[in-house]
Formats: sequence, C-alpha cells, structure tokens
Amino acid sequence: MESTKPMPMPMPKESDNVVRTAVAVAAVALGVMLVGTYVSTPLNGDTWDVSTSHHGLGVLPLLVAFAVLGSAVVFGVVVRRAAARPAERTGLRALLVAVLGAAAIVVFWTGLPVILAAGAAVLARSSHTRTGRWSPRAVTAAVLAGVTLLMAGWLALAG
Repeated sequence: MESTKPMPMPMPKESDNVVRTAVAVAAVALGVMLVGTYVSTPLNGDTWDVSTSHHGLGVLPLLVAFAVLGSAVVFGVVVRRAAARPAERTGLRALLVAVLGAAAIVVFWTGLPVILAAGAAVLARSSHTRTGRWSPRAVTAAVLAGVTLLMAGWLALAG
C-alpha cells in the first residue's frame, strides 16, 4: 500500500536564505536612497516630481555601492558569524546591530539604517528560532529595527 502523504519539500540551505535576504535588503535600501535623493514629495513641501537638479546622476554609483557593500558586510559577515556563535548570544548581537542602525539614521541617505535594521530583525528572529523563546534583547532589537525602518522611510519621503 502506497502512502498518500505528500513528499516534504527540501529546505533551502541557510546560505541561500542569507543571500536572498541580503539581495532583497540591498534592493529596498537602494530604493529608499533613490527616493530620498531624486524624488520630491508633498511631505517636503513640493509636488511629486523626479529630478536630478539637486543631486546629479554622479551620485548614483555611490548609492549603489553603499547598498551592495553594506548588505554584503551585514549579511555576509555579521549575520553569518552570529549563526556560528552560541544561540544565547544572538539576541545581544541583534540588539547591537539595531542600535547601530538607529544611530546611522543621521546618515540615512546611505541606506545603512535600512540594511542594519534588517540585519537586526533577521538576527532577532534567528535568536527566537534557535532558543525557542523571545529574549528581551531580541524583542528590543526587533522593535528598534522596526522604528528605524519607519524613520528611514519617513526621512526619504519628507527629506
């Protein structure tokens, strides 16, 4: 008699998830940077408009470099190293990355707050998954990461 249970889907390798997340975060960070640099909105006392009059297209390679390098460092180094450490320490690392992301809001145009906040959120979730509970540090990191993402989005639109 054959079993009618569906075959379980193979789980993607952890490295595949990290790469996908890093690429997605780099794209979002670049989007926020492009909006903040080239788009005028009603929130900053203007009408909706795309213009290169304030910042020429020469800034674009710099913005792309920030997104690519920032995501590579945060997800290729920080997140991967956290996975190699004891699970109990992941919440602390998430909190440290979240605090760096919040501090980087001063230079929000670099996209680093978005990248660091996303890294903190991934680490906070990893802490929960690996320990089976939400530590106070992981919860604080997740909340701070969310606030940082909202602030970066607001600054990009309100500039």
